[in-house]
Order: sequence, then C-alpha cells, then structure tokens
Amino acid sequence: MRGSPALPLVPLLYWTLCSPGTGFVMQQNSGCSFGGQPGGNVTFFYALTFNHQLVVAYDRTEEMFVPCGHCIAQMYKVAANISSQLNAIPGIVQRMRESGRKCAGEAQEYWGGTVGRRVPPSMRVYLSERRQENDRPLLVCHVWGFYPRDIVVSWVKNEKIQEATNSSAALPAGDWTYRVVTLLDVTDARSEDLYECVVRHSSQESLMRQEWRLGLTTPQRIKIGVSVAVLAVGLLSLLTGFICWKKAKRSGYSPIPGYSEAN
Repeated sequence: MRGSPALPLVPLLYWTLCSPGTGFVMQQNSGCSFGGQPGGNVTFFYALTFNHQLVVAYDRTEEMFVPCGHCIAQMYKVAANISSQLNAIPGIVQRMRESGRKCAGEAQEYWGGTVGRRVPPSMRVYLSERRQENDRPLLVCHVWGFYPRDIVVSWVKNEKIQEATNSSAALPAGDWTYRVVTLLDVTDARSEDLYECVVRHSSQESLMRQEWRLGLTTPQRIKIGVSVAVLAVGLLSLLTGFICWKKAKRSGYSPIPGYSEAN
C-alpha cells in the first residue's frame, strides 16, 4: 500500500457541509495491489470512503472518477457531485496515470526481494516424546524458514513412499516465511529400516533428505565418534608424557637436594 496522492480538500469540505449528523469519518485511500505473477499484475486504486463505505472511486478504464453504484439515493447525489468536482480539476487524470506507472515501477524494483524471492527450508527429523506408555511412537519431520509457501513433504521407508499419519498445512511463521510439520507412525520400526523425510521446494534444484533409523541417529553417532576420538587423543598424550617422564628419570636425573621419594 502506498500513500495517497494529495488532492484538494474541496470534496471533503463539501461532504462535511452537506452531511447531517455529528459523527463521521471521511477517508482518502489509494495504493497498489499486486498479483502473484512475475511483474506483479499491478493495479492502482483510488477511493473516497465515508464511514468505511465507498463513495467515489477512480475508474482506470474510463479514466475518470465515478460515484458509488449501490449507495442510497441521498449518498449517491452527493457522491455524483464530488465526482464531477474531481473530474473538473485540471491534470487530475494525468496524476492518476502517473501514480499507476509509479506502482508498476515499484513492483518491478521490489518484486525480487519480496514476493519473487526464494528462501530454502531447514529441516529436522526426530522421534516425538511419548507422554504416556500407550502413546504410539511418531516420527516428526519439522520443516521451517521457507518461502514461497508451496512445498511438498513426503515420507519414505526403505525406498517406498509412506502415507503420513498426520500433516499440518504450511503456516506463516511471522517473518515472511512458512513452516510445516508432518508425522509418521513408526510402531513397527525395526533397526534395519531406513526412514527418510523428503522435501521438494522451488528454492532448491534438488530434493532435501534427512534419514532416521531406530536407535542412535546419525548426528548422535557423529557426536559419539568425535567424543571417542578426542578421548583417544587425550589418553595418547597422557601415555606419551608418562613414558617421556620415565625415560628422563632413568637417564640419570638428579633430584634436588632435600628431595624425598615420599614427597
């Protein structure tokens, strides 16, 4: 939505003087609406409203201001007068055309960074916590941070597509991205079974995949492997230091006077 072009206040004053009653809200609205296709399918609009009811609108096809079509007779009479006054203002139609062209230019300028942008998703596969003993084990595939909204999330077990137990629609995350969660019942899972969550999104040329097996997950195996490696390096360093110390002591090391083996 853009700011409205400044217009003379005569129509607003006219409406104020001709309207009975004490309470009203007169608004001047204009802006650009954008479609979902490249380039935006830009539509410029301009309207005057009274208490949120349309009074006068700019007709882009006829290039003139027109009164409300379905308002009551008293309002239509005033709206027709306002339309006539606006149409009589020199250069007003040209200003509307310029505003429309500006909308189109802004759509081209900002399209790639707004509607036309592509943000790849992040994903995580994990086994949900069982709150009760009789709860079914459910495998969760959480996909988030992607744009645009259209996405396909599938389950694969041993290279065979599985029907999800439950799936949510892609929901807005509040930061111009979306998130989706899909669940799979793995009650009959065996240690040799390989499960995969597969994601297809327009931001990536290839599919995103994340595996899961019953037992330790791949990230857990990696963490355990790294921990074992660090522990092995530490033990090796300790052993090397001890051997060097023993050799140094056997090569005629002279203790400091007053040194005692008991200390």
